[in-house]
Amino acid sequence: MLCTGMNHYSYPKRRGLTRVKELLNNGNNVAFAQDSIADYWYPLDNGNMMNILDNGIHLAHYTHIDEINKAL
Repeated sequence: MLCTGMNHYSYPKRRGLTRVKELLNNGNNVAFAQDSIADYWYPLDNGNMMNILDNGIHLAHYTHIDEINKAL
């Protein structure tokens, strides 16, 4: 059977998002980062880490105010 979507794979998923909530719940520190600042390969970035945090909050499904405050 040919699997075309990422949901068919168990963890670790190829190019998937790290399980942020599970890491935090197990006492690990987690940081969001990016290594591109308006360069040739990614001209859209501006070095503002709040944009990266905003994406991280959404992608990690931070839905409770306590989770958002912890991320900030």
